[in-house]
Amino acid sequence: CKLVCTVPLDLHVIDLGGGLRNPESRQVTPNDVLSTPLKFVLEGMLRIRKGDFEMDVQMMKLGGDTLVFRVDQEESEKITENLGGSFEVDLDSETAEHSGVSTVKCRIAKMYNSGGNVVYVLSYVDMSSTVRDDMLRYLFKKQVEHKQKHKKARKN
Repeated sequence: CKLVCTVPLDLHVIDLGGGLRNPESRQVTPNDVLSTPLKFVLEGMLRIRKGDFEMDVQMMKLGGDTLVFRVDQEESEKITENLGGSFEVDLDSETAEHSGVSTVKCRIAKMYNSGGNVVYVLSYVDMSSTVRDDMLRYLFKKQVEHKQKHKKARKN
């Protein structure tokens, strides 16, 4: 099946048993994915954009004031060449669906080297308090659900 999501990926998923909600379907969305490892990969996908420049990156942290991602050195050079000032970041489909926030405007607040990668800390630009509150509400809910899952898993 072809995976359809907000980040433009040409990805086809093969269900080897229990990984998809509807394995017979020709197209699936991230919400149809039941496989925990693939869900974690899809939840962390972001697309950064400015003008004609676009790049998919792997999110490390999404918070009320900042968004953090890492890339390798080669990708970092492309970011440095193309991103100055503010730019847009498309959030993963689950965050967009549940928080109502699909795109945020950001600027690079800090960058540093870590284990052969470059970590970028972005701060939001012109985000209304309502949008920030919606996003924080969703992130808090997700954090509580995550803690409950781990607590339950430890008991078993």
